Amino acid sequence: MTRTTNLDYAILGLLEQGAKTGYAIRQVFEQTALGNYSSSPGSIYPALKKLEKAGFIEKCLPSEGKKRRFELTAQGKDQLVDWLKAPFPEEDISKHLGEVLLKFAFMENLLALDKRLQFLANLAERIEQSLDWLGTIHRDYSHTMSLHSKLALENGIEGQKAHLRWAKHAYKTLEESQD
Repeated sequence: MTRTTNLDYAILGLLEQGAKTGYAIRQVFEQTALGNYSSSPGSIYPALKKLEKAGFIEKCLPSEGKKRRFELTAQGKDQLVDWLKAPFPEEDISKHLGEVLLKFAFMENLLALDKRLQFLANLAERIEQSLDWLGTIHRDYSHTMSLHSKLALENGIEGQKAHLRWAKHAYKTLEESQD
């Protein structure tokens, strides 16, 4: 199989929640925060075919009058869990925040609470590293930047601060949920 993409993992994550038709998957992409992935038939159906060929999903036998649905196989669930457990990319976390949050969205039923808390702690740490780096750039180079470049950098810093607040909030909320 070719490389598994974030779209593929999003589909696996949706199917982990229950069998769905290709159309139902497309609707999720059109009507939710997953809308940054293409919901076009030219994206979804080839991805479904690829995942089926890889053995990660299979077609369900439809009940009378129902459309063909896809469901996650044990191999597909293993693939999804392996992806959820994989460490963050080494590059700047801000470039991969969408993938990181996609992982978080699907891990609730697949990873133990301690693993989810560790994920959030690691995310907060990586965001703090990114903020340190952005702060260094701002301190050392903002005086040489155009006004617009400086403002764009400051927007990036404020965005990272917001992500850090969310990661800490999510950690605290999950930690309290075990009480």
